[in-house]
This record gives sequence, structure tokens and C-alpha cells, in this order.
Amino acid sequence: MKPKFPTKDEDERALLDALLKRSGKWMDVSDLNVHALARELGSAKWDSRLVAEIRKFERLEETCRVTMSKLRENDD
Repeated sequence: MKPKFPTKDEDERALLDALLKRSGKWMDVSDLNVHALARELGSAKWDSRLVAEIRKFERLEETCRVTMSKLRENDD
């Protein structure tokens, strides 16, 4: 068996988050979501000075994605 906790979409999640914050344990179990950070930085919703400070930590990397598909038969 594997422990499971409420997901972001479940009502109990807010209660669990509040409990962890009240108990001072939130920082022990929270983690930065870098995908959400990148999405927010691209949305132009945040203060430009804050964005500039955060972007100092950003680095751009070339990526390559390989996908597999079924081999198509020739239509000869």
C-alpha cells in the first residue's frame, strides 16, 4: 500500500495545506514548481522587477524530443 493525500482539485487539500502552515511544517514539505514558475513568468502578470530578479536564475537549454509511432506501410 502507498500513502495518498488529497490532490489540488479536492476540497480536503485546502484543509491539509492550512494545517501544515499553522503547524509550521509547510516549508518542510513544500517545493518550487519550476514549470508553474516558467508559465507565470511568461504570462506578464507579475511585477517586472521581480521577473527580472527571477530571470537571473534562468538558463536556456536546447532540448530534443523523440517520439515513437507505428511504421506506415507503403501505398505502392
